Amino acid sequence: MTQRRFPSGAASLAITLLLLLPACARMMPTPPPSDTRVAKPKPAPAVTVEPAVPSPAPQAELPDTAVVPPKKPAPPPSPPAVLALMDEAEAAGKAGQWDTSAATLERAIRINPRNPTLWHQLAKTRLQQGQFQSAEDLAKKSNVFAAGDRLLVKQNWRLIAEARRQKGDTEGAKDAEAKANR
Repeated sequence: MTQRRFPSGAASLAITLLLLLPACARMMPTPPPSDTRVAKPKPAPAVTVEPAVPSPAPQAELPDTAVVPPKKPAPPPSPPAVLALMDEAEAAGKAGQWDTSAATLERAIRINPRNPTLWHQLAKTRLQQGQFQSAEDLAKKSNVFAAGDRLLVKQNWRLIAEARRQKGDTEGAKDAEAKANR
């Protein structure tokens, strides 16, 4: 028998390729079979880390009845024309000229309709004129615009109480006084 010899370079190359081929096949990922489904990994639950908040320094306890009033923003300054009309209306009222005072205040309100002081002054003028229902209504309107001005709200409720007394509504007057004293 004769032995057949491969050239040494070709034989070693063939053997090397045969040995490497299975190794390469193991390294390459194989796609999953088409008839089976692959479960996707579930995402890890989100973990929120809250920053450490230092505990506040101990404070003296306030009694339960203490109520801190909300801070009221300062009202915008009245235009100079409104201030002049207010002075004019006040002078007319001191002179007993209630119609002139009311007309002047109405002019000021047309310039600055959200000014609660103007509505209050007009309510006082109507009370002096004997127009009690109008005085009450105007004082209520002043309260709408004076939400944060506690002193003006109290003055309006006292004016409403007086207007109701003048109309003969004693129960309504008591109710308004109670609201003024809160």
